[in-house]
Amino acid sequence: MTINPKYDIAWNNIGNALNRSGRDEEAIPYHLKTLEINPKFDYAMYAMGESYHGMGEPEKALEWLDKSLELNPNYDHTWLLKAEVLEDLGRPDEALESVENAIRLN
Repeated sequence: MTINPKYDIAWNNIGNALNRSGRDEEAIPYHLKTLEINPKFDYAMYAMGESYHGMGEPEKALEWLDKSLELNPNYDHTWLLKAEVLEDLGRPDEALESVENAIRLN
């Protein structure tokens, strides 16, 4: 496969495909490459959070989800995943707040 080395969406989509295949650790370099090309690509930050969540690393997942929300607080999926991560971290009140934010967006 040939890839335009500057096409951030292509790199991110490869990472997304790996995430969907349960290969979260393998997805991380693709999302990082996306962010190297486009440091403000909030969905790639969400995808990093998704990868770390899938790997059982909720603290790292939360860091990436918060970065994503700084750039785009209007993406409901980020709020929902953040709620899952906060629940994993034993922070149910904050998880509920994240779910409420997602609901407000819909």
